[in-house]
Amino acid sequence: DCEDLAALTDRKRWWAWTHPDFETWEGHEKDLPFDQHFLMGLVAPRPLLRTEGHDDLWANPIGTYASFLATQPIYDFLGAPTRNGIHIREGGHYQGEEDSAALLAFADWHFFNLAPKHHFQKKLQGKMELPTFFRWKRPK
Repeated sequence: DCEDLAALTDRKRWWAWTHPDFETWEGHEKDLPFDQHFLMGLVAPRPLLRTEGHDDLWANPIGTYASFLATQPIYDFLGAPTRNGIHIREGGHYQGEEDSAALLAFADWHFFNLAPKHHFQKKLQGKMELPTFFRWKRPK
């Protein structure tokens, strides 16, 4: 199972991560009026990189990848398609040397125009398509 709101809002573990009112959504995640990619879209057009372990099912790398895909149209619309990035490495729940190297390479690319060695829009294995809840296309 991935981390749910009950785990994320546990005041014994994460006392400063969320507002106490967010706890009212525990067990009602599907009813939230917004999703993670809405918040990520607020970062655009500034660079945003997500790093995660492929085997970190608790943090939900598939959900992270879905949020990455859902955020891409916003970056495309703002003319910054390469500033939306993702780096999913092998392994579990930790931030390690590979994650740090990816973050530095992403920053060097966007702030100093140094060509990256990483591909920051690499697709996960398998085909993932997001469901269409309404017909919308970004303006050109």
